[in-house]
Amino acid sequence: MTHKRILSLILALALALAVLTGCGAPANGEVDPPQTQATDVPEVTTTTEETTEPEVTTTLTTPLEEEVTTTTEETTAEATTTTEATTTTAATTTEATTTTEAATTEAAKATIAVEDVLNEVYMYAKSSVNVRNRPGTDGERVGHLDKGDKVKVTGIAANGWYRIEFKDGEYFVSGSYLTETEPKTEEAEKENNTDKSDKNEKGEQAKTHTVALTAENWDNDSNLDAGIVQYNSDGSVYIKTGSIVGWTIPEVALDETVEVTVKGSSVGEFRMWLLSAGQATSSNIVSSAELGFTGGDFEFTFTLTAEDHDSKNITAADAFCFKAPTWDSKLDQLTIKSVKLTYLGKDEPEQSKEDEDKTPVDDSDRTKWVASWGSAQLRAGDDHLPKNVKLANNSVRMQIRMTLEGNTIRLVFSNEEGNSALTINKATIAHLLDPKKSDIDTSTLTSITFGGKQSVTIAAGKTVTSDEIKFSFDALDDLAVTLYLGNVPSNVTSHTASRCTTWVSKGDGTTSKTVSGDTTTSWYFLSRVDVLATKESKTIVCLGDSLTDGASVTTNGFSRWPDELARQLKANSDLDHYSVINMGIGATPLMGWGASGEARFTRDVLNVPGIDTLIIFYGVNDIGYANSDISQKIIDTYKSMIKKCHDKGIKVYGMTITPFKDSGYYSELHEKIRVKVNEFIMSPNSGFDGYIDAASAVAEQNDPEKMRKTYLSVWGDWLHFNDTGYKFVGKTVYNSIKDDLK
Repeated sequence: MTHKRILSLILALALALAVLTGCGAPANGEVDPPQTQATDVPEVTTTTEETTEPEVTTTLTTPLEEEVTTTTEETTAEATTTTEATTTTAATTTEATTTTEAATTEAAKATIAVEDVLNEVYMYAKSSVNVRNRPGTDGERVGHLDKGDKVKVTGIAANGWYRIEFKDGEYFVSGSYLTETEPKTEEAEKENNTDKSDKNEKGEQAKTHTVALTAENWDNDSNLDAGIVQYNSDGSVYIKTGSIVGWTIPEVALDETVEVTVKGSSVGEFRMWLLSAGQATSSNIVSSAELGFTGGDFEFTFTLTAEDHDSKNITAADAFCFKAPTWDSKLDQLTIKSVKLTYLGKDEPEQSKEDEDKTPVDDSDRTKWVASWGSAQLRAGDDHLPKNVKLANNSVRMQIRMTLEGNTIRLVFSNEEGNSALTINKATIAHLLDPKKSDIDTSTLTSITFGGKQSVTIAAGKTVTSDEIKFSFDALDDLAVTLYLGNVPSNVTSHTASRCTTWVSKGDGTTSKTVSGDTTTSWYFLSRVDVLATKESKTIVCLGDSLTDGASVTTNGFSRWPDELARQLKANSDLDHYSVINMGIGATPLMGWGASGEARFTRDVLNVPGIDTLIIFYGVNDIGYANSDISQKIIDTYKSMIKKCHDKGIKVYGMTITPFKDSGYYSELHEKIRVKVNEFIMSPNSGFDGYIDAASAVAEQNDPEKMRKTYLSVWGDWLHFNDTGYKFVGKTVYNSIKDDLK
C-alpha cells in the first residue's frame, strides 16, 4: 500500500470518527482551553495535545495547517473511546509495522499503529514542542524542539503523531507542530530588523527567543499547582490561581545571562526566574514588587543568570516560570501576554589594555581591604535628581578621586533608602581624562561584576559588594564609574552633594568614551570603593556636616578640607599609606534627627574597612537650632563615640566648632554652647586622643566669635568657608595630627 493511500485512509477514518462523536472544532484549529484542572496533576498539556492529534496531512509536501479541515475536541472519557477505536481500525487497514505501548492512561494502553516513512523526509518545528517516548501526551518527555529545528521523519502514528530521529534514538512529536517549510526564526527576523546595538558582551548578535505560551510547550516539571489555565486566541494565557507556571525555553548554560522582557497584567504580586530539571531554582529571582509593581498592567525588562543552586550540579536552565510571591501563597489572576528572552552569553570581565602591557606586580604583601574612597548615603530630594533624563533605564557616570593607590578593588553599591528594588544592568570603571568632562580613557575600561554576572538587583534597604576587580590607579587619580540602570526606586539612595559633575545619559553608556545629557552634582548608589592594600595601610574617616561635606566649594575643584588632608598625606612619603574618607553630610546634626552622625555612626565610621583614625567636626547645626543649653548632650555624644571607637582600637580626634558670628545661627546662647563644647574638646580629660583647634585657626584676630573675611564663603553666610578657607582647614588638620600618625 502506498504512503499516500495510507494517509488518505487515516484522514477518512478521523473524519468519520469526528462525525460520530459530534465534537467538531472550529475551522481554524483553535481549541477552547480546559475550564478546570486538578491541582495535583503535574501534566497539564494532555487535553490540548489530544485535541490536536486528529490533525493529519494527506501529503508531506504540503504545510500541515493548510490541510487540516476538522479537529476533534474530546473529554477524557471520549478520548479513551476514540483513541481505542482509531487504533483498532488503523491497525487493520494500514498494515502498520511499528507499534508503541503507553502506560499512564486507559487510552494509552492500546497499541497505536505507526506507518513507516520509507523515503527520506525532513520537516521543521513550527514552534517549541515537547518530544516524547510514545505517540501521545501520556508519553514521557525526553526533550523539546525549538522553532525552526530540522528533524528527520521516520514514521507517522495513527493518531497524527510523527516519529522522528532525536538525540540517540527515535521519539515522537505531535504532527500539528511540524511543517515542511522552514519557518522564519525569531533570530532571523531580528537579524533582518535588528538594532546594531543589540549585541552580547563579545560583540556578537544576541539570540532572541519568544517563549511559546502554549500547553504543548508547558514545562511539566514546574507546574505543581497550576489551577485554572485559559489559553487565549491572541497568544496570551490566563492563570486564575496556582503556585507556579512555566514554559520550556532553549537551554541557558551555567553562568549565561538572558535579558527578559515580560508583558501582562495581574491582580497580585508574583516572582520570576529560570528553572532547571527537578524544580531546582537555577537563577536569581526577580520579584514584581521589587520592580515597583502594585497591580494592573506591567511590562518589565530585567536579567537572569543561570546558576548552580545549592550545589545540585545544574549545568543549564531549560524553563522560565512565574511563581506566587511566597512559597505558601498563590498567583492571583495573572495574564501573561508575552515573554521574550535575549541570550547575552557569559559575562567575561574585560581586561584593560593598560594592565595587559604592564609587568606582573607582586601582590603578595597586599593582604587587607582598606577604603580608598567613600561617601555617606541619604535619600535624594527632588532637587538632587536629574530633570531631563531620568535615571531608570539610562546611564549615570560619576567621577571619584581615590586617596590610596592599588590594583585590586571592590565597589559597594547601596539601595538603603530605596522603597523598591534597584537594578544595575551593567557597570564599568575607567580613568577619567578631565574632572570637568565625561571623557574616559577607554584603554582602561573595565567591567564591574557581581558573582560573575554583569547585572545585579539590590533589594530595598540593602547594599551589595562587587567582585574583586583588577584595576590599577595611583592615589589622587580621578576615575569614572558608569552604571546602566534598570528599575530605579522612587526613593533614590544618593550622596546629594558630591561637589563633582555627574552625567546622566540615555540608554547604555557604560562603554562610551563620552556621554552627554543631563548633569547633576550628586553621586547615586555608589557608597564606597575599597582597595586590596598592604598591611601598613590605614584609613582616616572624617565625620561631620556641611563644613566637612564642603558646602559652597567650587564644583570639580576638590577643595574640601578632607581633600587637602589627602593631598598633604600623599606629599609625605612616610604617611602616603593613609587614605582619607569624607563622611560629611550637609544640614545634618551630630545627634537626634535625620541622618545624624549618631544614627549613622556604625555604618559610616565603625564599618569602614581599614579605619585607624576618626576626626569629628560636628555639632554646629545642633547648636544653631538649640533653644536651651545642650552643651552637655553634645559632650555626652562625643564620649559615646569615643568609647565605641576605642573599643575597636580606633583613635579619635576632635575639631573645635568654628565661629559663626553674623550668621543666622548666632546668639548669646548659641555662642555660650559653642565655647563650652570647644573647651571640652581641648580639655585633657575629654577622652579624645588629640584635638584640632580649627576655631582659633580661622577666627578673626580681634574677634574670636567671627571667622576671617578672607575665608568667607561665596554665599557670604559667615558659617561656611570658601575654597581657600577649606584648604587652610585641611592643612591645619594635617599639621595637628601628622606627628601622631605612623
